[in-house]
Amino acid sequence: MKMVPATGKARIYIMRKGFVAGQQGMNITIGDQFDSQIRSKYFLMAEVEPGTHEVTAQMSSGSKSAAVSHEVTLAEGEIALLDMKINMGALQGKPDFTEIRDAREANGMLTGLKLVKWK
Repeated sequence: MKMVPATGKARIYIMRKGFVAGQQGMNITIGDQFDSQIRSKYFLMAEVEPGTHEVTAQMSSGSKSAAVSHEVTLAEGEIALLDMKINMGALQGKPDFTEIRDAREANGMLTGLKLVKWK
């Protein structure tokens, strides 16, 4: 897969591969522009304008207080992969972001995962 954004754009990839709560949906938003849900073994891809973007993740069965946000700042032509994990608490899990900027590493991490479209 080529991880090259369109001219004048940047890309954000968001993936889930972990076992913990893997079949429970994780709702993902990027600002007001993108909204979807992923489970384990799936990923999302968004072409965005260069700049700072707020990515929010919340387990579909969790309360809004368990939502977690992460800011990603990208220049034109850059990519970022957000590898989503779950930190289990006493009552509910909270999403955890690990940001990868290396395109080769990110490409390898996405191998075998299926792309989900935004709503």
